[in-house]
Amino acid sequence: MNVIQRNFLKLLAAGTFGSDEPLEPMSPYKWRLLFQLSLMHGVAALVYDGITIRKDDFNLCLPSDLRVSWAKTVTEIERANQEKNICLSELFNSFSRQRLRPILLKGQSMSVIYPNPLHRTSGDIDVYLPYDKQSQDAVEWLSSQSTEYESKGRGVTRFIWNNISVEHHVQMQRLTNPLLNRKLQKIINREIRCCDSYYIAINGLRIESVPPTLNLLLIITRITGFLLNEGISLKQLVDLGMFLRKIGDKVDYVLLQSQLEKIGMQKSADIIGNIMMRMFHFDADELPFMKKVNGETSLDTIAEVFRTGQYQADDLYFTQGKNIFVHSNNSSAMLWHIRHSIRFMRYYPGEAFTNLFASFAHSLSHIEE
Repeated sequence: MNVIQRNFLKLLAAGTFGSDEPLEPMSPYKWRLLFQLSLMHGVAALVYDGITIRKDDFNLCLPSDLRVSWAKTVTEIERANQEKNICLSELFNSFSRQRLRPILLKGQSMSVIYPNPLHRTSGDIDVYLPYDKQSQDAVEWLSSQSTEYESKGRGVTRFIWNNISVEHHVQMQRLTNPLLNRKLQKIINREIRCCDSYYIAINGLRIESVPPTLNLLLIITRITGFLLNEGISLKQLVDLGMFLRKIGDKVDYVLLQSQLEKIGMQKSADIIGNIMMRMFHFDADELPFMKKVNGETSLDTIAEVFRTGQYQADDLYFTQGKNIFVHSNNSSAMLWHIRHSIRFMRYYPGEAFTNLFASFAHSLSHIEE
């Protein structure tokens, strides 16, 4: 890593995990590149928290105009998150009046464990309803109340409700391998139906979220999905670290390792654990889901972290031009994705193989009839 990337990680770790590593000197130009890097990874407000914490560091020399721009960006992130939280409370109150049981997934449910919940950049409001009839009723109601909606495929429907994007998930998380996905869904259904419900507070409202053990399994599964597709997701890794530090003691790690083995994800979990050790200096004792400590296996994966965002999802789609020929939006992106998937097959062969073909088939679906 170069000095920009090293300082970036140090400030991110300071703003989230309380790290106090000293910064290295950089020019104003490099500080501006670091700001762009924080925007690209969706962690600008978290890095700014690190800047605030490390304000007395001798090498923290931000240009004054950059500091103003960065503070403005943080304010915009806070305002957007406040709007989502208000919308979320109204949405869940509406579901409650209809006797529906929505469960909050992903981003907003993770934000509550951050030092400043408004500083975790979130996207959509992600909801899941565990019973088929309730799930169908929720979709029908959202369809009638939304200004627009669309199927994103793979069991996800996106709605615009009160000017906020809401995604309804038929499955909390899915794998492309049919056999492994059936095993994952059995785990999810059993955990949701047999375990005590888990609640968080957002905007003064008690909201059901995913139970800790299942949530950690889904976080690892989600990071694995990023590893297979776009490459490593820095924001997801920070989520994992915050989860382990704040509520990791509520996880049944014996059960979790059994679940990881059932869906063949133990090697992937080991890689993720080793990445956390190398990038954020976590101890092996803080990563009980990890069986094998071997940092060498994670080096090539870590090397890709700052290439995240190089290719967008649309780059992988196929389109049809004015002639009869079909072409990829970005041939380099497609070749990268193929090489990336092949390399990851040694860590998660059951899912990597089907994921490659599922991504290919999904991209073909964008060809106009």
